[in-house]
Amino acid sequence: MKRAFTIVEILIYMGLMAGFLVILGSILISVLDVQLETQSVSAVEQDGRYIMARLAYDIHRASSISTPGTAGLTTNSLGLDIGTYAVVSGNLQFAGQNLNSYDSQITGFTVTRLGTTTHPSLQITLDLASRSSQITGVAKTKSYLSTVSLRDK
Repeated sequence: MKRAFTIVEILIYMGLMAGFLVILGSILISVLDVQLETQSVSAVEQDGRYIMARLAYDIHRASSISTPGTAGLTTNSLGLDIGTYAVVSGNLQFAGQNLNSYDSQITGFTVTRLGTTTHPSLQITLDLASRSSQITGVAKTKSYLSTVSLRDK
C-alpha cells in the first residue's frame, strides 16, 4: 500500500502556506515603512540642525548684512558680506553649494531683519520636508525658528 497525500491535505497545506506568506509579507511591508519613516525623520532633523548651525556660524563671522537691508524687512534670501543664502529648486544654497541633502527639501525660508543699524539681528524661519514619503504618502516636516545677531567687532 502506497502512502500519498490526498487532495484535501494538499489544499489545507496550501491554505496554511498562503496565510503564512500573507502574514510574513505584511510584516515585511511594515518594517520597510518604519525604516523609510526613520530615514525621512533623520534626514530632516540632521539637515535642519546643520543648516541652523551653519547660518549662526556664518552670521557671527560676517561683518555686514546686505539683505534684508532695513529693520522690519522680510526676505527669502540672506545676503552677507561673505556670501548669499538663497533657496534654489527646493535646496538652500550658500555660494552655489547645496546645504541640505537629497533626502530633504526646503519648503520655506524667510529672514527678517531686527535691531538697529549698528547692531543688527536676524530672525530666521526654516521649514524642511522629506522628499521620500511613507507608504501612507505622508512626508515628514520640521520647522525651525532662531534669532542671530552680528558679533561686535
